[in-house]
Amino acid sequence: MTAGATGGSRGSGDNVVLTLIHSPCMICVWLPRLFPLKSTLTSSWCEREKTRRSPSLASSAVCYPSDPLSPPAICSRPRRLSRAEALGRGVAVHAMLLLDTSFLVEFENELVHQEMGPARGVLRAHRSEAVAISIISLGEFAEGFTDPRAVVEFLAPFRVVALSRAIAWRTAALQSSLAQRLGDNDACIAATALAYEATLIGRERAFKRVPRLDYVPF
Repeated sequence: MTAGATGGSRGSGDNVVLTLIHSPCMICVWLPRLFPLKSTLTSSWCEREKTRRSPSLASSAVCYPSDPLSPPAICSRPRRLSRAEALGRGVAVHAMLLLDTSFLVEFENELVHQEMGPARGVLRAHRSEAVAISIISLGEFAEGFTDPRAVVEFLAPFRVVALSRAIAWRTAALQSSLAQRLGDNDACIAATALAYEATLIGRERAFKRVPRLDYVPF
């Protein structure tokens, strides 16, 4: 027996075990094969776990391959109606609004100058809807402040959406599908809007190039 087998390095079997422990998706793939009599219980747990971790992606937004070493893939799904199309067909709209950093800059400027501009108009028109920002926008917007407490106070009305594995995979798929890549931050923000099926509001022309993104310039 070699020192590597008994000492500090891990074997391939250990890597598989660690992969299973740290990824419920892999557990859902392999447990039914290892314990077929428990497949019903395992399936029920997996469905609950997927919904708990990504409630907005529970309807087949991410496909988990049979090979646990392969990355999840974005499943194909029927094209979602845009906000304008839904309203035109009389369909109720309850989507979340995701505000780009450009919106936050304009909103702050309107508040400072006590003006009723387009940003405040958007928020007033959608006051009954959930409004959020990406953690990426928080970081970009905070660059203009010297007091972190001022940033926290200004952004308090908005939900801050953190990055996740699902958003990371969407960002990668989005960048690889575009003939001209987005900036890294813009790609993360666009992927967040797609993952949450949110309407993205901002002033970045690059967002218009993103397929299936419900983007509304203001």
